[in-house]
Amino acid sequence: MPITRTSSAAVLSSINRRSSVNLSPYLTLTMVLASAISARAQTNDVGQPVALPSSVEQRSPRFSVYGDEQLALVNGFVSAREFDIEGDRFPFRDLHVHLANKASVGVQFNKSDRSAFEGEATFAYLRGSTTLTSDRIFNQTTLQGGSTLDTSPEWVEFRFTYLYRVRNLRRGASSIWLLVGADYHYVNWNFDATIAPNSVGNEPTEDFYLQTFPLPVFGFRYVAQISPAWFLDVRGDGFRASHWRHWNDEGGPIYTGSVLSLVEK
Repeated sequence: MPITRTSSAAVLSSINRRSSVNLSPYLTLTMVLASAISARAQTNDVGQPVALPSSVEQRSPRFSVYGDEQLALVNGFVSAREFDIEGDRFPFRDLHVHLANKASVGVQFNKSDRSAFEGEATFAYLRGSTTLTSDRIFNQTTLQGGSTLDTSPEWVEFRFTYLYRVRNLRRGASSIWLLVGADYHYVNWNFDATIAPNSVGNEPTEDFYLQTFPLPVFGFRYVAQISPAWFLDVRGDGFRASHWRHWNDEGGPIYTGSVLSLVEK
């Protein structure tokens, strides 16, 4: 009988394999990390902001490229089980992983003044280093107590979004948008530590990206013009999947239980 788990990022399981990355949901954003506040300005040839809301109606489609950088607080844990060897839980605070730098690049196509398409790739840079107080197990590998444990995951999020304006506010100075999209997380977790001589395995990594698949997201967006060159962009969206069957088998059927959530300014 398959074992199923859930987490805030993308948690998967099978008869013989169980791996998880869990991030606290109380402050979340695009990477399902914690919280971040950023300002982003884009200008066109005449110095006006490239923003979805505008007091002047758009009369033709527009295409723009944007990028931004954010600093996020992170909280949660990571663990990996292989066959019948249960993995330990590694809280991010014990790994000294408290902050993540996020760099994003994206494209936006405004089909009209009422609708837009976005594609975005976000790289999250998380690093931490600590000393293990005792032997710990990750993915069938015993990490030796007393050695230094370095954390260096590879984490990239890909998101495609359709936005539709449902209402203009303040004579077009702000607006509310419906958001529908798809979200995929590429996570390859890497630990670097001394492996104990009695370790069964020799692989302190976990390829979560082989056990995940794109998930839909639904939400709303509020955009307000605050100056000729700047605007406020607040989004909230999410989705929950329970016991979804993955098309791959890895030691048995893989089922996904995931919670994606975003609150971004």
